[in-house]
Amino acid sequence: MRLYKAIDAAGGRIVECKKLNSRALAEFAVEQARGLGKRLSPAVAGRLVDRIGTEQGQVAAEVEKLALYCGARAEIADADVTELVGMSREERIFAVLDAAALGRPAEALRLWQQVMRSDPAAVYKAMGGMAYMARRWIGAAQAVRNGESVHAVAPRVGMYGRGNELEQILRRQSPGRLAWLLAELGDLDWQVKSGMRSMEMGVEALLLRLAV
Repeated sequence: MRLYKAIDAAGGRIVECKKLNSRALAEFAVEQARGLGKRLSPAVAGRLVDRIGTEQGQVAAEVEKLALYCGARAEIADADVTELVGMSREERIFAVLDAAALGRPAEALRLWQQVMRSDPAAVYKAMGGMAYMARRWIGAAQAVRNGESVHAVAPRVGMYGRGNELEQILRRQSPGRLAWLLAELGDLDWQVKSGMRSMEMGVEALLLRLAV
C-alpha cells in the first residue's frame, strides 16, 4: 500500500492486472494473434481457451506456437488448434454428447470409441461429465425462454462461438428430454455399480437413444 500511494503521489499510472475470464481471455488471444500477423476468429480462440485453461501466459505461448505452425498462412484455423493443442479429457466427453444431441449417432459412437482408446480413465468420469452438460443445457433452455439470445447464452455453457450448435441442440432436446437423460444416467450409474451392466455398452446405448 505504501508503494501504491507513493506511485500515485508521484503521478504514476496504476495498472490493475486481474485474472481474465474466458471471454476476455479469448479476446486477448485474438489480439495476440493479430500482433503476430495472424487472424484468429473468436470461435477458434474460445475453443483454444477451453482446451488449455485460463493461464494468460500459457494462452500467449500457445498462440505464438500456432502462428509459427501456420507458416505463410494468414489465419489460424480450428484444425490447427486440434492438431497442436489436442482435446482435454472433459472436452472429449462433451464432444461425444454434443454429437449425440445433434442427431449424429455414427460420430457420437466414433468419438466414444476414441475416448475409450485414448484415455481409459476418462470412461469413469463420462457419466458425470454428461450429466454436468445436460444440466447446463437445461439452464440454457430456461435462459432462452426468458428472452436471452442463444448466442449470448452459449459461452456460459462452454460453447463459445457455437451458438448455432446450441440452438440446434435445444431445438432437438427439450428440457423434458434432458431431464430424462439425467434420470437415465443416474439409473445407468446404479446398474454399473451393481455389476448389472458395463459402463461402455450402457453409454453407447444411451447415446444412440439420445441421437434418435
